[in-house]
Amino acid sequence: KLRAVNAKIAKLESDFNAAVAKQTELQDDMNLCEVKLVRAHKLIGGLGGEKARWGQNVKDLGEMSDLLPGDCIVAAGMVSYVGPFTAGV
Repeated sequence: KLRAVNAKIAKLESDFNAAVAKQTELQDDMNLCEVKLVRAHKLIGGLGGEKARWGQNVKDLGEMSDLLPGDCIVAAGMVSYVGPFTAGV
């Protein structure tokens, strides 16, 4: 009868040790997931800032494209004024 009790105690200790190992493994996985979650929040926050920056860049380029025809006319006038052609040609 003592052997049966000792065997049962050994089995319970074995089960307990396995459960503690599983708990430790799950705790480590949980900590890793928390770190990944923090990193994901940082990445999303950074990308949100990038969205604002890209939106401003698009707006600025749109405004610059409105000025492009006038800039081309000024550049063409300057090239024709100081260009390679002399008055004698």
